[in-house]
Amino acid sequence: MAQYHKELTKWILITLDKLFMEQSFADSTSRFSAEQLYPLLKFQDGMTETDFLRLSKRPRAVSRQLLDQYFKAGLITKVPDPNDARKRQLMLSENGMVLKQRIHDSLHEAIEFLLGDMTVNEEIAVLKFISRINQLTVEKYEIE
Repeated sequence: MAQYHKELTKWILITLDKLFMEQSFADSTSRFSAEQLYPLLKFQDGMTETDFLRLSKRPRAVSRQLLDQYFKAGLITKVPDPNDARKRQLMLSENGMVLKQRIHDSLHEAIEFLLGDMTVNEEIAVLKFISRINQLTVEKYEIE
């Protein structure tokens, strides 16, 4: 079974290079990388800053810096919490909503392109592979 480890490793690293080094899936109209934009896809209006920092699943300082970059770019704004005037909620601005939708559409278009010509057997093989990686790397409660 281990005879393909070297090739699998090679192709996983090539894929990671495309994603992170070549920014293949980054939005060409914004100054953010794919890694910086991905948390925006998970963003929900009404979150608190603490919610965002937890969502990001990165070191607090890195998440804080990303949130500050979102504020500076005008993607997210703070608004008073309607239930507690002492608290602030985070909301996507109009620009943030447009960017989030564009990234969502672009990502789904890329996924459709990748999966579009696969046979059922190829889809099953990929699904089994991804599922197995997920089983080995993600706690049961983390799966959405």
